[in-house]
Amino acid sequence: MHDWEMKGATSTFTGLVAGNAITKVSLTVPVKTLSAEKGKIMEKKAYEALKSDKAPKASLP
Repeated sequence: MHDWEMKGATSTFTGLVAGNAITKVSLTVPVKTLSAEKGKIMEKKAYEALKSDKAPKASLP
């Protein structure tokens, strides 16, 4: 296991607002927009681990 952070350059967030509540939240990030301070080698490993060629976007429901 490696400990590192990645930041996304772009994302799409949607949600349904009703009063003070937000429901039906969805967040999608294009995997290859993620970058790491530890450099391109770690980014490549992360893209491979996330299978970015088969799933170019990471999503939370």
